[in-house]
Amino acid sequence: MTDDLESILHMLPPDVAQDIANKAVDRGFLEEGFLSPMSTVLIDHLVPNNAEWFALCDRLNRLAQKIVNNAIIDGKRDDPKPISARLMLKSNQSLQGAILLSQRGMTAEAETLARTCLEITFWLGYLAKKPEEAAALFMADEHKSSSERAKMLAKLMEPKAAAPFLKIAAEADVAYAKGPKKIQIKEVAVRANLADQYAYYRTLCAVSAHPSISSLDKFIRVNEDGLLGFNVGPDEDGIPFALMNTVNAHLWGLGFFAIINDMDDTEEHLNGIRAERDRLLMAMV
Repeated sequence: MTDDLESILHMLPPDVAQDIANKAVDRGFLEEGFLSPMSTVLIDHLVPNNAEWFALCDRLNRLAQKIVNNAIIDGKRDDPKPISARLMLKSNQSLQGAILLSQRGMTAEAETLARTCLEITFWLGYLAKKPEEAAALFMADEHKSSSERAKMLAKLMEPKAAAPFLKIAAEADVAYAKGPKKIQIKEVAVRANLADQYAYYRTLCAVSAHPSISSLDKFIRVNEDGLLGFNVGPDEDGIPFALMNTVNAHLWGLGFFAIINDMDDTEEHLNGIRAERDRLLMAMV
């Protein structure tokens, strides 16, 4: 909404101004989707309406940044603690991304990042349980993925341009052959004793990340007679659920990170976050 339009709206009766503003927002989303400037304007409406969840996320983010920054990380690149630090930094950024998306009502996209936090949690849980074994398998996953990625890029190129990627793939294949075989993320979760969290992860896949009836129905408006039209714009009702899922996923991982890095003094702070999360969850029931 432009400054000129806002100044005009202030001169009109409140109900008329609100109607015009709503139409401007709807038109902005129809024309540009979430790239519309209206998505930023709506932050001032969506965040205050979910103030407690956003405040908890801000508190969790500050604690997570502090915990990672205070961790004493030693060892080689592929040792458990350095791996855990990079995983936690990735989870922190996913939390921050989910918050930014939720501020705009992009809940499915936010929950896709919550899913990323859960994948990281599985690895951190495994590292906390069996550090050396998990680290070796994490590197196996890296070597296998690097090889597959390079080979796919090589297929898209002329032979001369593909040569460097084939070299990367060959080096990754050699490294992979020296270690354990890659395992699927479900097995990582099982080995971390996180089977329940994996089931939770699968529900996020269905409702957010993967194309499915559950994830696609939000884009249409229906009644008993059939389709009425398409929904384009923020999912205000889904914001607390997206933030809840992100907080849960990130908290689990942060707890395991503290265990891996012998940070016992963080438990009291984590319990404070958990207690506030539980209070907000009860209020949603």
